Amino acid sequence: MGGVGTILESNFGPFDYASVLISPSTTVNHTQGQIIMDYINSTSSPKAVIFKTQAMKVAAPSVTIYVFI
Repeated sequence: MGGVGTILESNFGPFDYASVLISPSTTVNHTQGQIIMDYINSTSSPKAVIFKTQAMKVAAPSVTIYVFI
């Protein structure tokens, strides 16, 4: 099995926005990235799973519109 996804490491976060990438991916901070690299370097056949996004159909709360004149 070859690579079918991407793990991105970034020190900018936390992220509260979505981005569209061409392959399945996730973003982790430096500490999490180091743990992942330690795992990759500790075994000859590292494996990981990126689960499918679960969409929730929960409505956002209503916000009152204020008009200042």
